[in-house]
Amino acid sequence: MLLALALFANQLESVEGGGFKLQLGAVTAKLREAEEAEASGDQAGAERLRREAQLLFAATESIASEYEAVREHNPYGQARTQAMEELVAQARKMAEFDFVSADAIEQLFRSGQDGNRITAIGLMRAKPELAKLPLLTEVIRRSRSSFEQWHALRVCLELVRRGTSAAQQEEIRAAIAAAGANGTLRGGLDGSRVRLAAMIESELRESGSTSG
Repeated sequence: MLLALALFANQLESVEGGGFKLQLGAVTAKLREAEEAEASGDQAGAERLRREAQLLFAATESIASEYEAVREHNPYGQARTQAMEELVAQARKMAEFDFVSADAIEQLFRSGQDGNRITAIGLMRAKPELAKLPLLTEVIRRSRSSFEQWHALRVCLELVRRGTSAAQQEEIRAAIAAAGANGTLRGGLDGSRVRLAAMIESELRESGSTSG
């Protein structure tokens, strides 16, 4: 199994799109680390790294494809939202692996698939220090679903609480205003995104008054 995994990862490492480059590149890196550990006599470390490689190989594509399947086949409602939340939670756990970087997250997001976008946002929720604000404001302005917009807003709230520059604060305000103007951020039956946006704006006002 591990040999087949190594050969497959090496063969497809350069494949673009669908998150493969991120996924397989990370797998290959883990397998190389395992080889180095084994060569240095660290058998336990090598086995651990190989197990991580197996998990990585299965994780990214599984989360993305399952998310898209849930959205396509499950009727709108609490059960569907809960199923998608569980997948985001899995993505957040992936952030524990040391392959995650800001550039890798952006690459995953830019692959274009809905499942990869929400996986990238989930990784940013787990590691806000790796978040790229332009990705988040892009989602807020032109979200593909209320679900991904909510999670992008949630990451922005965490960034504001951690501390943002005046330019970043203005970027967040402008994105929220644009979403309100184009109708993608509105109340209705689920007002959670509107409330979350209001919380962000409140935090921004407090931050501005404190710095002033």
